[in-house]
Amino acid sequence: MTSSSDAVTESRITATQVMKPNDINIRRMTRDELAMLVEWAAREGWNPGLNDAEVFWATDPEGFVAAEIDGELIGGGSIVAYEKKYGFIGLFIMRPEYRGRGLGNHLWHELIRRLLARLDADAAIGLDGVFNMQDYYARGGFRFVCRDLRFEGRGRDLPQPKGITEVSTVSFERIDAYDRRHFPAPRSRFLQAWIHRPGGHALAVVDGDEIRGYTVMRPCRTGYKIGPLSLQALSWRSRS
Repeated sequence: MTSSSDAVTESRITATQVMKPNDINIRRMTRDELAMLVEWAAREGWNPGLNDAEVFWATDPEGFVAAEIDGELIGGGSIVAYEKKYGFIGLFIMRPEYRGRGLGNHLWHELIRRLLARLDADAAIGLDGVFNMQDYYARGGFRFVCRDLRFEGRGRDLPQPKGITEVSTVSFERIDAYDRRHFPAPRSRFLQAWIHRPGGHALAVVDGDEIRGYTVMRPCRTGYKIGPLSLQALSWRSRS
């Protein structure tokens, strides 16, 4: 038996010695390992949603990939697919002591390969990436679409505007139909869980007989996050 300090030293020595990507075993992730990745993400300051893992796991349990060395989890990522029409890479993270050695690069390309194998030939892949890594993503075949800026503030208790209603008062079929017009692929199973998550709050914009938008606020480690937020232009009648 070794002391905790011995264990840390041993882990660092292992990370120093392992230099070859071929030493990594990449496989399907377990649910417990996904929980570990979420904890790593929280330490990185990503502030994950409290129930995000449950929703995405229920949507696509095969969409999570683990990287291990000698049976020890060192990294992973998600490759969630939506009916073979669209895929998204996320939660890509390596333990700090295994970074800068080409191991993450090997995992990254394996994530892309595995996701492409799960999609139709003409499907697109999306990702949220670090802004200063654009050149790296471009080398993998990705192109810049839009910049994602995050803002933080405090909410206020304000009157609910005309035309804004609880999503629970609108049939799911209508919300789902609206979402399909604005998301690259159908995602009914995911959407059903996302808008009815514990502690969340979902609102819809109704203009006459039309759904013009919706959004979901979900609890996170710190505060709440809002997303998706989709809104079309409203008629003058609904603005009055």
